Amino acid sequence: MKHIAGAACLLAISAMAAPLAAAERVYDCTASFNTTRGFIAPRVIFFVDAQKGTVRVLDGIIQSAAGEPLAAKLAKRSDKVHRIDWEVRNLPTQAGAINVKYRANLNHAAQT
Repeated sequence: MKHIAGAACLLAISAMAAPLAAAERVYDCTASFNTTRGFIAPRVIFFVDAQKGTVRVLDGIIQSAAGEPLAAKLAKRSDKVHRIDWEVRNLPTQAGAINVKYRANLNHAAQT
């Protein structure tokens, strides 16, 4: 009876672990610049689910404009690299609202 209970417990744990392995990965990226001007945040967080082909993006600009991560487009460039495209629309500036398009390359192997 112990073995049956142990096997059932192991099966339950395995079943719970399978969805975790397929869950999205979080990439917390930082960048440094020689200027404080522009529309690139010093920290960008990507929530990537390569198996589903989905990605969400969050940074300080998105947080202030939308209040939550934005859905982005994920394109596979190679087995190691994905391209991510997103747009922040109606971003308020002193000159009026603008739309800003972004593109990033995510190298899974190098973690960059």
